[in-house]
Amino acid sequence: MHTTEVLISAALLVALLELFALATWQAPYFSFGITVFRRTIKSPSAIGSLAGYLATEFDDFGAPSFRLRYQPMYFRLLPKDRIVFREALLWSHPLFFVGPIFFPVMRGVIRYADDGSVIELRGLVSWAVLLLVAACVAVVLAGPGHEMVVRIAVVSLPLGLLAWVYLIQRQRFEDVVASISQFFFEDRVSTHLRKSANR
Repeated sequence: MHTTEVLISAALLVALLELFALATWQAPYFSFGITVFRRTIKSPSAIGSLAGYLATEFDDFGAPSFRLRYQPMYFRLLPKDRIVFREALLWSHPLFFVGPIFFPVMRGVIRYADDGSVIELRGLVSWAVLLLVAACVAVVLAGPGHEMVVRIAVVSLPLGLLAWVYLIQRQRFEDVVASISQFFFEDRVSTHLRKSANR
């Protein structure tokens, strides 16, 4: 088998394994990987109540600004004060088609940083996507040099689609960041009001 065929076959196999890990909420899979997005937010309160808030915010076809456009986002509280999240694996609407639908290329984890004063949000890229990108690079590099333009044209569509999905995932990640910031802002305000009332 050529290198490209090996990489594509490996990407398909890894994608199936990743779907299983996503569907069963495997903690190691959500905790380790290559980070493509990262943010930190000051955290004045326990992380546990945040999971329920996020589940409420994103329970209806994604974030409010993306309602009826992308898959719902699901969150789960794991041991050691970690919240992991991913998009729905299967998505349908009882009345009409809602799109676009795509393979989840990012999963995320929310946890306390080492000093405990801030929480860290990380978006991890799918391993299958990395293998697919490697396969596209192998296609470009394979064969005679005078055919490289043709090979670049062949891989431009899948790479373009990946770039488009990446931009969507970045926006969705920022939606999560914005919702968490709002949650802790409201928490700080309510704490301040309670302290003021007790004086």
